[in-house]
Amino acid sequence: MTTYAEARTACHLPPLEVQFNSIVAGLLFAEQRLDGSIVDAGAREGHNACFYAVIAPTRTVHAIEPIRANYRIINKLYSGRSNLRPLLAGLGSAHGAIDLVGGRPGAMLDKKKMETLRASPATSKNPIPVYTIDELFHAVGGAAAPGFDASEKLGFFHLDVEGLELDVLQGARRVLERDRPVLSTEAHVSETAFLESVHRFLAPWYATYMVDEVCGARWDCRNFLHLPRSRLEQYRGSPTLDLALASGALIAGNASDFVAHARAHRKTVSRRRDLHFAGEVGARFLEAN
Repeated sequence: MTTYAEARTACHLPPLEVQFNSIVAGLLFAEQRLDGSIVDAGAREGHNACFYAVIAPTRTVHAIEPIRANYRIINKLYSGRSNLRPLLAGLGSAHGAIDLVGGRPGAMLDKKKMETLRASPATSKNPIPVYTIDELFHAVGGAAAPGFDASEKLGFFHLDVEGLELDVLQGARRVLERDRPVLSTEAHVSETAFLESVHRFLAPWYATYMVDEVCGARWDCRNFLHLPRSRLEQYRGSPTLDLALASGALIAGNASDFVAHARAHRKTVSRRRDLHFAGEVGARFLEAN
């Protein structure tokens, strides 16, 4: 059985987002509370996707990445992971294709660049396909993509798509209603209009929690965990969630609550608390296995 620490090392996971990764690891692996396949959207070099694949070896993990240089790195580093399936593609609210050339390793495709690319018809010989999650998980008719089985359900959906979250979620509406996966998104809380639009879209189906740690270079960068309201009873008594909520690592609320909290605590959450929380979850993971 691979441990949490061994998985981080094997997948070159940087020492960032310690609390977020600990919470996901606890829910997915120590407690086995999430069913179905995993999608890492905006996978970049595939480190997070590898982490999920290593500590959930019986699950299929789809690493979806639109930049060819990153896609090549995923295949080079992690081709030996039989349950990790890279896909060179973008995600959106409608099927399409984009002409995307270049892109250095580690680069990200942000909202402005994607909107510019989608405004022009793809004319190259090898355009990058854009799928909807509803297509990929066979909730609607559409083009088939390699690596997705007809019977697959979505269990955990990790979105790090640089401002394109709402567009991607609009293309996942039927899967969200059918499978009720756990979601994670990332946002800058000072960009209140964007944050509120994403949370407003999800509100009918999801309760939202903010992970109280800075997840990027900016003080206002936060990860959000979205739990399906129809399954909240399933998560009651979760040691991981109980610990995260009691320690303040996870905060319940709405978009305005999160903005106010982040502005009132502009300093980076202490590294000591991050590591203490990770150690507690890691210990519980080892005890369970």
